[in-house]
Amino acid sequence: MANQNLGTENTSLDPDAKEIKIGGWLRFYKILNVISLSIAALLFIVIAAFSALGIEDQESGYDLAATILEIIPILVLSFMVLKIIGVWNNETPSKINYYLLVYTIASVAIYFGLRYLFVNDLTSETPTPFLGTVIYYFIWTSYFKRSTRVKEFYGCNAVKK
Repeated sequence: MANQNLGTENTSLDPDAKEIKIGGWLRFYKILNVISLSIAALLFIVIAAFSALGIEDQESGYDLAATILEIIPILVLSFMVLKIIGVWNNETPSKINYYLLVYTIASVAIYFGLRYLFVNDLTSETPTPFLGTVIYYFIWTSYFKRSTRVKEFYGCNAVKK
């Protein structure tokens, strides 16, 4: 009798339990954040290395700070999202929406600060426009509010409308 269950070690105790995995657009969002974090971190390291070695192409010290300021919000957002996206919690989608809001506000504030520096000839390059960031915010927050996959993965009461 004991030898009958040798091949069934991976079976679940609950026959109705199913393993839910991140898939579809939710998986795409996770991969997008992995790529964003990787590229931003690599860019941050390269800029720091060039600065430390004195191989700067920048015209002023403000240019280096401006470039780093534009990288920091995406580093923080991607890190925070990747930290919680796999957590099965009803509040995870609202936390991600909050992180997206903070990211968007920070990006817009940094844009206007860098635009001020550019207009006053303290930096040599115009800052990256924030329209893409605003569009990114609206696309992903509406996804986390309306997606059935998000509701299935995080729970039926995961998103408050």
